[in-house]
Amino acid sequence: MSFTNVLTLLGGLAMFLYGMNTMGEGLEKTAGSKMGQIIDKLTGNLFKGLLVGAGVTAIIQSSNATLVMVVGFINAGLMTLKQSVGVILGAHIGTTITSVIVSLNDIGDSMWILQLFKPSTLAPIALAAGIICLLFIKTNKSKNIGTILAGFGVLFIGMNSMSGAMEGLNDLPWFQSFMSSLSNPVIGIILGLVLTVVIQSSSASIGILQAAAFAGNIPFTAAAAIVLGNNVGSCVSALFSSIGANKESKRAALLNVFFMAGGMFIFSILLYVCRLGVFLPWWDSEATMVNISAFHILFNIFNSLLMTALSRPLLALVQKLVPDRPQDKEEKHKITSLDLRLIATPALAIMQTRRELVNMLIKAKDSLHTCYSILMGEEHKSEKELHAVETEIDRYDSAITQYLMRLTDQSLTEAESTAVSTMFHVVTDVERIGDHAYIIGKTLITMQEQGQEFSHVAREQVINMFKAVEKLVDMTIKAFETNDVRLASAVHPLEDVVGYLSDHLKSTHLKRLANKECHYQSGVYFLDLVNSLERISAYCSNVSLAVEQVGSKDSMDFDPHKHLKRVHENKSDKYTQVYDKYISKYTVG
Repeated sequence: MSFTNVLTLLGGLAMFLYGMNTMGEGLEKTAGSKMGQIIDKLTGNLFKGLLVGAGVTAIIQSSNATLVMVVGFINAGLMTLKQSVGVILGAHIGTTITSVIVSLNDIGDSMWILQLFKPSTLAPIALAAGIICLLFIKTNKSKNIGTILAGFGVLFIGMNSMSGAMEGLNDLPWFQSFMSSLSNPVIGIILGLVLTVVIQSSSASIGILQAAAFAGNIPFTAAAAIVLGNNVGSCVSALFSSIGANKESKRAALLNVFFMAGGMFIFSILLYVCRLGVFLPWWDSEATMVNISAFHILFNIFNSLLMTALSRPLLALVQKLVPDRPQDKEEKHKITSLDLRLIATPALAIMQTRRELVNMLIKAKDSLHTCYSILMGEEHKSEKELHAVETEIDRYDSAITQYLMRLTDQSLTEAESTAVSTMFHVVTDVERIGDHAYIIGKTLITMQEQGQEFSHVAREQVINMFKAVEKLVDMTIKAFETNDVRLASAVHPLEDVVGYLSDHLKSTHLKRLANKECHYQSGVYFLDLVNSLERISAYCSNVSLAVEQVGSKDSMDFDPHKHLKRVHENKSDKYTQVYDKYISKYTVG
């Protein structure tokens, strides 16, 4: 093999890896949000887990990435160790799709009609079409399609370069000697394992093997051993990814190693010791792209069935090998379960961030309800206790903001960019809701300590305004959690009701002060409560605007201020119905 051939081989490998990564990136962006929904609905059903693992890996073209995601899901609390079993095994089945696509290059010349569909024929066409989509058509959908097509083209041009560079290897004495050494399956397994660890892609190392088989005479028995080692090597990325994760994530990574190493060992015994390999039609022939792909699929399906049956004892084993430790208790006190491993998949990171924002909203709502309980005399809290809750909300703010900053460094679609941008505003609004809940609570505690009380009418007015704002917060949380644009739009008329209540309460309060019906100091506290409740309603309106922006067809051109102005100037029948319903319900005196 000449120096030029070596350079061509390396260049072909680089194009193959780049094309596979680019194609996977395009597929992920096209199906990213749906992928998040699929995983979000994942249950403990093993069969569903297999389908999810296979499907997601087929989309992103990397079992390593899927397994790293699984570690991230478990660390983030989105998935249990038991749920991960099906996804892990499914990921290894899904990764075989790349070898199937590559094997299409091995279509025989006699079938002329199929020549049109060979990747070597389609690759230049796909690359040209992809470049046209990327350069001349500016929609996000066309860019994603262009990325997929361009990645497909580059992948197979790289594959053809590798195959061409490897032609003639069979005539070289050192290559013949090397092939002879692979008659020992242990050497083949080690080679496949090392190759995958170095390249960090099981699909790429299988692709290299297929290219070598296309170019030279490789015994199938040797190729089979390399494939087995390749599958074990695919566990390494997830194993490294579990470093620094919680115990459940470490258990999942170790479980993956046991699945693949155990399957490889049992399959090797059956093939090479029990001599069951002779029942495979290609066992005594040369390796081809097609039979390598077929063996890759066969092993992973066999292994998934076998390891499904052995999953319970293996789960018990990893739980013993990775026991609970004192630091695990500290992890339970982490303010959020945001996991940096998921940032590489923005659709899933956004889904995770939304979950934490909902938790933050609920924490702020609980803080407000505590204030209501203090007002009603149902709870007695110290200012220190209220401050601890407010500090916890601030910690949410800091953690989510930092996570969103990391997300902005990723390549985001237009929809993802809008979602991240709106969440920056939402986290600030929720933090301010927490601030005002703390102010309200502190005011009520001060009143109790000073023996100050509201007049009967003032107390009833504040109670009703509290109820209106709590209803507003509930609607906001539900709208944000479910992305319900209709419910979000119903927040605005209720916010107007709170605004009316604020003006009405201030007006009647001034009359009471003039008539000396209430103490001056309690009157100051009354105004503080009314102002804070009104500010909370305004921040809820901001959150609902974020929901409407994300759900808008033209989210990038959505102007919250103009939208809100239109809502108030052109009141719809629905707006009027909601307003009339709540104005009569919450107005007192």
